[in-house]
Amino acid sequence: MGQDMNIQKDRIQLYQNQVFVTDNVEGIVPEFLTMLRGVIDSPDIPLNVSRSYLQADGAVKKISSYITRKVADKLKSLFNSNREDFEAKWNDI
Repeated sequence: MGQDMNIQKDRIQLYQNQVFVTDNVEGIVPEFLTMLRGVIDSPDIPLNVSRSYLQADGAVKKISSYITRKVADKLKSLFNSNREDFEAKWNDI
């Protein structure tokens, strides 16, 4: 579990109106998406928050759901547009 936390740290950063909030997104972003890198900037996230608050917050749950859906859509698009290349890279994902 500790290694999983280190893998996630610094890969996805959470901002509120361009102000850094946290890079500890454990429980916010699904575990299977820990290989992603990026920034989430939302006006709906308070500046001072605990991890447990973020995990229970409705806006954060919507963000997590949206990210999951967009990644799935992109993977499906890649699969449909270039199946050979997708299958060659799938094991690396």
